[in-house]
Amino acid sequence: MYRFCWTWRFTSASWWVGILILWRHYWALDAATWYATPSAAGAKLALAGIWYGYVSLPIFQFLLVRWYFRLFIWTRLLWQVSRTELSLVPRTRIASGA
Repeated sequence: MYRFCWTWRFTSASWWVGILILWRHYWALDAATWYATPSAAGAKLALAGIWYGYVSLPIFQFLLVRWYFRLFIWTRLLWQVSRTELSLVPRTRIASGA
């Protein structure tokens, strides 16, 4: 049981997933896309590109990755629970076959 608690504490602290998404977002923003015009100094964003790149895309990526991360946590928990050893003891007359 202690192993389950430690695993849950480690995986439920998913603030580092958000930091990883933000790092990836700002690193990958230098690519030429439909919402930017390339220039010698780098890509120049239009107003729609600024909104898309700095507001809507990070929110979508954050929600999507958090959803996948929660599915991973749930799958791992179910897998660990399915591997537990059960010691079943019949306590009623119905369970003992009487």
